[in-house]
Amino acid sequence: MTDNIPSTGTVSFKPPLNSLRVRIAALERRLVPAEGSTVSKWLASLGVLVAGNMPVADAKVKIAIYAPGLVEVPARAFTRATLYEAGRRFKWWPSFAELSEFLAEQSRDDREDLARLQEQREQDERDEQRQEPTPEERSEIGEMVADTLRRLGGTRRRPPPRRPTPIHVPGGPGERAAQAACWR
Repeated sequence: MTDNIPSTGTVSFKPPLNSLRVRIAALERRLVPAEGSTVSKWLASLGVLVAGNMPVADAKVKIAIYAPGLVEVPARAFTRATLYEAGRRFKWWPSFAELSEFLAEQSRDDREDLARLQEQREQDERDEQRQEPTPEERSEIGEMVADTLRRLGGTRRRPPPRRPTPIHVPGGPGERAAQAACWR
């Protein structure tokens, strides 16, 4: 629990780098490419669902051509659920482009999460490698700040604005003179 608390005593809201590595490894396992036999069986089952009256020889040729092109697709895309979803989506045997797009949709979220976590891990590693400024760098920054303050007029605060002098003061000499003029 105290792993996230730096020596300054403040709580770090970034996940620890080890946690990122574990999550990345889990996503990479989810994105392991499928085996050729899995792809071929899935395609054969899809053929039964959507081929209609396609000759068996044509189906075998399509499976033999499609399977090598789909082995880079994660194994998680070739499930019973995705098979039936593909069966509902495609009326006829899909083109290679349609099938590739459908299977890519099945792992899109995992790929996006993996890319985001890898980017975060790289940023965290860069942050870990960043070193504290040297005393020379600190004094140089202090001189730059002091120079900027001098150019901007120093560190003095502005005096508060003056309150305007009222034109009419009740009961003042002007009011008495006006009253006297009215009674004459």
